[in-house]
Amino acid sequence: GMLQKSMYGTRDAAVNWEVEYAEWAQSIGFTRGRANPCGYNHHSKDLKMVVHGDDFTILGYEQNLDWLRNEFSKKFEVKYRGRLGPGDNDDKSIRILNRIVQWDKSGIKWEADQRHAEIIISTLGLDAESKGVNTPANKEWEKVELEECGATESTMFRAMAARSNFLAQDRSDIGYAAKELCRDMSKPNSQSWAKLKRLGRYLVAHPRRITEFNYQGRVNVITVH
Repeated sequence: GMLQKSMYGTRDAAVNWEVEYAEWAQSIGFTRGRANPCGYNHHSKDLKMVVHGDDFTILGYEQNLDWLRNEFSKKFEVKYRGRLGPGDNDDKSIRILNRIVQWDKSGIKWEADQRHAEIIISTLGLDAESKGVNTPANKEWEKVELEECGATESTMFRAMAARSNFLAQDRSDIGYAAKELCRDMSKPNSQSWAKLKRLGRYLVAHPRRITEFNYQGRVNVITVH
C-alpha cells in the first residue's frame, strides 16, 4: 500500500506496517489468529485471510470477496492479482508467493516454486543432462569416507539444506531427505554432501511435483490408521 511505500528504508517499517493492517483488519470485523498472527477470520462474512508481508490471500464467497475488495480500496492502494475460482470469469491459474495454484474440473493443483530445485541443482554443478535418480535418499552415503568440511563448504551446505527444507513444505516427496540434511547443519561432513548430492540427482530426474487436491463429497465416516 501507499503507507508501506512511504516507510521503506526505515528500521521499523515492517513493524509499523503490520500494526497498520492488523488494526484495519480488526476494525472491519476480522479476528486475528492466536496461534498464527498472520491468519485472520471474518466470522460473519465467512472469509479467511493470510498475510505475508504485503501479500494478502483471501478465501471466501464471491459477494464477500467483492465487499472486502471495496474495503481495501477505501484504505490502501492495492494491486489486484486475480481471483481463482470455478466461475467462467474466474482465473484458473494464479501465483501465490511464487507457488502455482490451478483450479480445474477435478480439483485444485498446487506446485512449489521450482526455482529452489533449479538453484540446488546448479549449485551442485549438475544440470538437466546429469544422471538422475528416482529416490531422494538412501543409505549409500554411509560408504563415503568421513571427513569434516571446511568453512566455505559448510556454509554452502547449510544454505542448500535450508533451501531443501523450505522446498519440502510444498514437496512431500523430499520431506525425509530434507530432514536428514538439516540434522547435519551443525557439523556437515563428506557424508552430508553425499546426502545432498543424492537429493540433487533426484531433483534432476524430478524437477517439478504437482500436488492434487481432488474434490470430495460429504464425508460421513473417518477411517483412522
